[in-house]
Amino acid sequence: VKRTELTRLLQGINSINLTGVKFNYALLKNKKKIQEELEILKIVIKPDEKAEEFEKARVELCKEYCLKDKEGKEIIVQNKFVGLENNKEFTTAIDKLKETYKETLDKKEAQFKEYQILLDEEVEIKIHQVALNDVPKEITTKQLEPIIVIVKE
Repeated sequence: VKRTELTRLLQGINSINLTGVKFNYALLKNKKKIQEELEILKIVIKPDEKAEEFEKARVELCKEYCLKDKEGKEIIVQNKFVGLENNKEFTTAIDKLKETYKETLDKKEAQFKEYQILLDEEVEIKIHQVALNDVPKEITTKQLEPIIVIVKE
């Protein structure tokens, strides 16, 4: 199974809050196994101090150059600062910042590529299955779909 599938399975497990001892035992047992397998992803993608420093400086530039409301507060729509797209001063400042942190950004890009490779990698994991009649009757299709691999008929 690929790590991407494990992340979906883990999200599915985390979204369920139903009763049933055998069912919950299977969920918890699989959750633990999956978390152990996915731990490497956290290590690979963890930003270093320089990357965090860059991100702080980038956000400060966004705050400085974005549009502001009447109270002088930054306007943010869908998690994005408004008014930066065609702002030449911002573009110049951000380009200068990127140049300053070029080595850090290159390293971050390499980390992301390694992360993508690891996500797509096949891993051996023994899924603890639970009998269909031990699955709570209240479970919805939306809840069952991502965890269906743990149910045996």
